[in-house]
Amino acid sequence: MKRSFCTFADLDGTLFQTLPKCGPVPVDRLVPAAAGRDGRDLSYMTPGQVVLFRLLKAAGALVPVTARNLESFSRVKLPFTDGAILDFGGVILDPDGVPDPEWSARIAPEAAEAQPMLEEALRLAASAASSRGLDAVPRLVGDLGTVFYMVAKSPSRDLAGLAAIMAVLEEALRGEARIWMNGNNLAALPMYLDKGPAVRRFMESRLPEAREEFLALGLGDSLSDLGFLDECDLRLTPAGSQLAGLRLERCTVLDLETAGGGSAEEATRTIEVSALAAGGIAPAAMAAEGGAASSAEPKGHEAEMGAAALAEPKGHEAEMGSAAQAEPKGHEAERGPAASAEPKGHEAERGPE
Repeated sequence: MKRSFCTFADLDGTLFQTLPKCGPVPVDRLVPAAAGRDGRDLSYMTPGQVVLFRLLKAAGALVPVTARNLESFSRVKLPFTDGAILDFGGVILDPDGVPDPEWSARIAPEAAEAQPMLEEALRLAASAASSRGLDAVPRLVGDLGTVFYMVAKSPSRDLAGLAAIMAVLEEALRGEARIWMNGNNLAALPMYLDKGPAVRRFMESRLPEAREEFLALGLGDSLSDLGFLDECDLRLTPAGSQLAGLRLERCTVLDLETAGGGSAEEATRTIEVSALAAGGIAPAAMAAEGGAASSAEPKGHEAEMGAAALAEPKGHEAEMGSAAQAEPKGHEAERGPAASAEPKGHEAERGPE
């Protein structure tokens, strides 16, 4: 794959989303992007997302980086032709849809070792839901005979109930798993599983040019995307998304540190708590190692990737035009274990339905 420009893009919540998250765009202007298990259209692209997709496809390689497994990815209707990264990085596909055998062999021992933990996570989530009378449905997700992670969703969108299950998992699996919650999606991932190493492997194996000779652009909306965004030279984050909110908090953190003279760590904790509390959301698990996290998402249009998108350069000065705001690398604040419930949306994000 000889490309001097490659985009690595999260799917749900970034390139498309479910109907309630499409904002005020008339339904007849939306483009179906993915179907549910029943075959009906479930996720859609706004006109702005269609423009973005076409631009990225024309510019170079476009590689989806998603929590979806093979079955769920097969229901995505977009024409991806440059390969894909699935299962939070557990599976790498070449342009013909063939799994990378070296990658699968590399992570197989860690995946096998994590199996008991994932089964325990499933048991804990089911027990917590049952004992609290919650309708959350936990299940294990995997491919190619390997279980990669656990996901739980609430049919009634009981986000407070999911947050309660999250607290149980964080307490019981501290140091063994990373717990993510974004909207109506709660996931438990083994410590080895991350989109970042998979993107790095893709670059090394599928982009043969010297690293300094091609530009990597990353698109993502969730804390679980940070790992692969850090592998890219530029990052785009949808306005109103989980990551966009944390970036705003981090800017405030830097202002507070300059004004008050406190340490970055102290300032980070202070602003995360105050920013989330100001939105009427109680922060949770602020001290958990490994970054079990979710964040408040105060408003829609997180998928509109026009002038509201944030471009974040890393190591390269890129000409992104007036539609993007430059922000230097550094995720000290995002990497911390800030967590809270998200008030709405994301039926199909973070993992297969």
